[in-house]
Amino acid sequence: MTWGRSPYVRADPADLADRVFDARLDNGYGQYDYLISTFAPALGAPGLERLKARFVELSQMPVETPPQAERKVRSWGIRGPFYEDEREASTRASTIRSASQEIATAQGDVDGYIAQYDENARKGAIVAAQIAQRLLAAGRAEEALRQAAIAPPPRHLRECAMLTSAIDDYVAFETHETYAARLQAEHGRKSGFWGLVE
Repeated sequence: MTWGRSPYVRADPADLADRVFDARLDNGYGQYDYLISTFAPALGAPGLERLKARFVELSQMPVETPPQAERKVRSWGIRGPFYEDEREASTRASTIRSASQEIATAQGDVDGYIAQYDENARKGAIVAAQIAQRLLAAGRAEEALRQAAIAPPPRHLRECAMLTSAIDDYVAFETHETYAARLQAEHGRKSGFWGLVE
């Protein structure tokens, strides 16, 4: 992508928004992952709004599914074939979500950022922490505390306990039982945490 302008020349926000939009869609190697954040000051409020509208419009356009006989298999998995059009739809949805999150962050729109995750994703530890940080930065401490409490970290320990029977040799690592016992010995006073593990 050639921008063709000096960095000292102020671009039209609408034109710049269109160019950033096109670049984010042509992002096969992740080279434009943070382009919106980079150009947010130059885009300003009008450019960010135009960019947001372009991604909303894209999200409402269906990905064309070719007739079954013409569909190309991209890969195979436990659920059967994964088609090229499904990959395109997944890639586009991911691009729209990440671009919308960048735009919301640039606009200081915490709710717009949160809206990019479904309820299930908001319960994951990493996403819950990211949302809680943004809520806290926006001065919404009560909501941040509620959000942080959603993702129970003990889930990981429960999942490890379920998988331990499938591990024959831990090599140089301690077994899950040994690790969990050590963790409980060091942090046993956190009864709320351990109540969720069991």
